[in-house]
Amino acid sequence: QRLIDEVTLKEGYRASDGQVAAAVFAVPAFQSNGRFDPERYRDTLMRQGTSVEAFEERVRADLTAQQFRDGVAGSFVPTQAAVDLLLSLQEQQRAVGFVRLALSRYMDQIAVSADEVTDWYEANRAQFVSNERVRLQYVLLAVEALADEVSLPDGAVEAAYQERRDQYIREETREASHILIRLDLDADEDAVAASRARIEDIQARVQSGELSFDAAMELAAVDGETELEAGDLGEVSRGMLGLAFEDALFAMDPVGSISDPVRSDFGFHLIRLDHINPERGKTLKEAAAELEQALKTEEADNLFYERAEDLANLAFEAPGSLEPVAEGLGLEVQESDWLERTGGDGMWANPRVIEAAFSPEVLEDGVNSPVIEISPSELLVIRSLEHEPSASLPLEEVREAATEGLKRERASKVIAERSAALLDQARSGAELAELSAAEEAEWSSPVPVGRSDTTLDATILREAFRLPRPEEGTASFGSVDLPGGDRAVVMVAAVIEGSPEAVEDGTREQVISMLRRQGSAAEFDGIMRALREDADIKVFPDRL
Repeated sequence: QRLIDEVTLKEGYRASDGQVAAAVFAVPAFQSNGRFDPERYRDTLMRQGTSVEAFEERVRADLTAQQFRDGVAGSFVPTQAAVDLLLSLQEQQRAVGFVRLALSRYMDQIAVSADEVTDWYEANRAQFVSNERVRLQYVLLAVEALADEVSLPDGAVEAAYQERRDQYIREETREASHILIRLDLDADEDAVAASRARIEDIQARVQSGELSFDAAMELAAVDGETELEAGDLGEVSRGMLGLAFEDALFAMDPVGSISDPVRSDFGFHLIRLDHINPERGKTLKEAAAELEQALKTEEADNLFYERAEDLANLAFEAPGSLEPVAEGLGLEVQESDWLERTGGDGMWANPRVIEAAFSPEVLEDGVNSPVIEISPSELLVIRSLEHEPSASLPLEEVREAATEGLKRERASKVIAERSAALLDQARSGAELAELSAAEEAEWSSPVPVGRSDTTLDATILREAFRLPRPEEGTASFGSVDLPGGDRAVVMVAAVIEGSPEAVEDGTREQVISMLRRQGSAAEFDGIMRALREDADIKVFPDRL
């Protein structure tokens, strides 16, 4: 970062006050109800031990560094040859054929005896077990349910509306542009007089018609002096830019009018009023239902935190039952469906709930669980109602599945052997179509497909574009496992190069953008390496 700071200072990069303000205003941590809150801004920085001036200088440095990065990014342009090469590869097609060896066909050809199934079942007994499961009793303390118990006194909604008016009414804001002669607050009289004279000269040229305000801003923007700035300030509300500036701006009328010189903490401004956004928002009548619900939820939150402690105490004091808990808090003891260790739906998908449900304390000791926080507004206590441990399933219940498992295992070995044999024969010059017929397997003749083809199995497509380009008059071959246990022997009979000229403009632009991002990143890395090599950098290993 220090290297970037030095090069940006040397090359004259600098973020304007308007850009800094826009960046600060956009930080969610400094906003209330979606709007920049100056008091919250100052309080947040104070808690972090940072001054407004130091923070804004850091923001300015970050924005300036980004200007430098953007400048590097904008300087890289990929060559036409690189774009065409990548487009050619993207648009390339391959003539792909394949033999599909179906697992089901080989399974049908395999006969197994009852004894073989028994032996296989015994060797693979771990595959045939019931899942452990539990059914629970539970009580649930939830803010949403407590809100139904809350009743508000007369006038509470109206009083809250007046207290929270800024949440429902957006005060008038104004959009403005300005020209600024920067000046330190402690500048001497001569500097103040010189700056005032410069801003009054600009004002006179605008008022006389010699320059439009936009033209004056453009001249200021390209002037090159660090003391002179201009630009669009965007939307301004009170409390953002200082009392003097805001008093002048909010007194201006009509839109398009230009102020007299205004002295602020930043210097002397000429301000143009660009737009007025009048006060707007919800009336008490419009906000009443929403506000009433909010007040009830707030009161329910208070009840929730009061009763949360009672919930924990009651569940601990009567560990063998949830009835005293329910009676003490006016809750209902409820029952869950069967749950496995994988969890269920809703709150039963919560890992903490499942961990507690299958804990030794709940399952073996039979006591109430500790309070489980499902969310900031929901607390749960559970106990075991029924428990079924995991157990081996008898062979007679799973004989059909065991028979299929044995056949699948043997058929998979046969498929692996047959596909290897077909692959060796094809690579030795045998016709894959004839080999497929002899094997009584599914054969798909070569057809041209692109990298994004959706008609071909995705696994086969990936294998086809992984295989090497075949030499003239030959083919490339490979084999790949398919979903479900099938296997394919894949052939690439030809490669058809893509035509860069045939692609749509949108596709070409996407490729150019991708290459520009990659090239800009590489160029930026190169610049940083060169800066490091030229810089006098000292490393203190004992401080790392």
